[in-house]
Amino acid sequence: MHHREYKMHCLSIFLLCLLAIQKIGAYNCRQVERDALLEFKAGVNDPSGLLASWRGEDCCTWAGIKCSNQSGHVVKLNLQSDNDNYLSGEINPSLEALTDLKHLNLSYNNFSGSAFPKFVCSFRNLKHLDLSGTGLSGMIPSAISNLSKLQYLDLHNFYLPSLSISNIWPLSHLTSLKTIDLEGVNLHDSREWVQTLNMLPSLETLILGQNNLTTIPSSLSIVNFTSLKLFFLESNNFNTHIPGWIGQITSLTELHLALCPFIGSIPYTFDNLSSLNSLSMYALYGLKGPVPSFRNLHNLTSLGLADVNINEDIITISSKLSNTLEKLEILMLTNTNLVGNLTGWLDKWLDKVPNLAELDLSMNKLNGTIPAEIRNLTNLTVLLLSGNSFSGEISELHLVGLSKLRALDLSSNSITITINSNWVPPFQLTQLDLVHLTNLQVLDLADNSLSGSIPQNMDKMMAMTSPNQDPKRNSSYPKLFIDGPNYYIASMVLSVKGLELEYSTTLTFLKSIDLSGNYLTGEIPQTITSLLGLINLNLSNNNLKGTIPVEIGKMQPLESLDLRMNELSGIIPQSLANLDFLSSLNLSYNNLSGKIPTGNQLQTFFDPSIYIGNAHLCGSPLNKSCNTETSHNYNVKDDDNNLDEILLYLFAAIGFGFGFWAFFGVLMFKRNWRYRLFQTVDDMFDKIYVFVMLNFARLRRDASE
Repeated sequence: MHHREYKMHCLSIFLLCLLAIQKIGAYNCRQVERDALLEFKAGVNDPSGLLASWRGEDCCTWAGIKCSNQSGHVVKLNLQSDNDNYLSGEINPSLEALTDLKHLNLSYNNFSGSAFPKFVCSFRNLKHLDLSGTGLSGMIPSAISNLSKLQYLDLHNFYLPSLSISNIWPLSHLTSLKTIDLEGVNLHDSREWVQTLNMLPSLETLILGQNNLTTIPSSLSIVNFTSLKLFFLESNNFNTHIPGWIGQITSLTELHLALCPFIGSIPYTFDNLSSLNSLSMYALYGLKGPVPSFRNLHNLTSLGLADVNINEDIITISSKLSNTLEKLEILMLTNTNLVGNLTGWLDKWLDKVPNLAELDLSMNKLNGTIPAEIRNLTNLTVLLLSGNSFSGEISELHLVGLSKLRALDLSSNSITITINSNWVPPFQLTQLDLVHLTNLQVLDLADNSLSGSIPQNMDKMMAMTSPNQDPKRNSSYPKLFIDGPNYYIASMVLSVKGLELEYSTTLTFLKSIDLSGNYLTGEIPQTITSLLGLINLNLSNNNLKGTIPVEIGKMQPLESLDLRMNELSGIIPQSLANLDFLSSLNLSYNNLSGKIPTGNQLQTFFDPSIYIGNAHLCGSPLNKSCNTETSHNYNVKDDDNNLDEILLYLFAAIGFGFGFWAFFGVLMFKRNWRYRLFQTVDDMFDKIYVFVMLNFARLRRDASE
């Protein structure tokens, strides 16, 4: 019996211990840490209410706070913001009270002008520190070496003035570091940065960019970056050869060396990087060919050598890259002085690039025709071939297999696109370069889900800037038609004057732009009025804002203008009346205001529906007259009317209030007046009551008889 009682006693003690542990787990945060957090909150501006939950006794339940289940100490403070919701002000040193902090993330808040918080260096248990994008400036203290448990350090910053490190050597003590991001941090041309970081054997990610570095050693006795996977070294000032020891970091999966003034050629040691997925070396203008034979880069998915002076035949380059092509998805060889043609290249390598999605061969010296076999690159989403010397025709046979294509640039070549008018392509473009299409006469991009703004340099489309000439003199113009999503040449159907019209023999005379039915934003560029040969302009069904260009009247040949269903505002320019050939106009469903211009060709438009949906328009043909003197300032007038109404109601309310209190104020102080009023009201009520009851009794008597 005693034994059973003893067991029950032990069980009770055990349960009490569990309850105690549970109570510790639910332990409120320490008062001193709660006060420190509230002091931090008081020192920041929080317009979006990110710290709205920071109230009450238990700070462990506040947003961004995590506490230890054993001690109740705050171990994590994560207040990372986005572009729209962020804190600003200062980082209060009260946070030094969070002595057990292991994770601190204040990234992308705006602490611009504040110095690096030195108290952070006292958090000896800290494993994760992210102060990136916060606008901090000044010197990073050497005491950062105290953070011996730190595994993640992100201080990247693009604000000026930026953070600085006068001596990078203290980082060598942070032997647990796996990630370092110091992009934008001024390293003051440190000459020991490689030797220092080479002492961190656990390092997996090293991001250094825009650091004012000019020195990189040509050799290392021991390469200790045995775990490094991502090496980012862009936008520094290394005016030297690319060191061969980088090719000994065989663990690398990504290597970024772009925008550095390296000289010489690509090291042959790079062929040792058999784990490499991405190699980015664009804009290395001092680098020259030849490209080494990459026999071991079997895992490469992205290769960017844009602006490197390779100066080789495209077939030769492909031979050197033959072992890398199978998994390759992105190939960027822009402006590399490539020569040759695509016919032999595709014949030899087409079946070896099954995953190719982005191909950029623009701004080279490639020539010949574009072979129809390019259609077999079925995974292509981006095809950029501009700025070469390609010639010949492009037909639907070239494009039929490119169902994933989203961006196409064939500009600055001598290509004619010949496509049957009833062909529907399997893709829908979201990007097309128009800058170099100087000979373009007809541009139809209607219903293509295009977004962004209309290019400001529309005046570069030279074929549209002059009135029509003799068709024989224009017959050499290459023509590109991409219509939602249909391509036409020789015979085509266009939406002109609100109708679907087919052009064939008269196509040479036509100069037309149709960007309707897209998601274009911004304003109509003023340069569009330089297209003095344009006959049809259709920008309807977009999200365009701003005003109609004032000088639109310069476009004399314009016969059809459709700007309906946008968000255009302001007045209709009087110069619109100068368009003597205008026979179709639609400005409906915008935010236009003022008087509709009159004169010349505008007098022939009697249909009010072309102006409908503009609440502040007035004048003929609308059934709404307007004051001539103020019609051009209709919005101002409307605002004045609104002000008059507000003042009217305001004075009426004041008058009512004054009369109300004047009347009842007298009653409050004149007792005999008050009694007289109530007696009169009472007598009136009695008379009404007697009158109603007598008539009601009479009606009942008449009804009973």
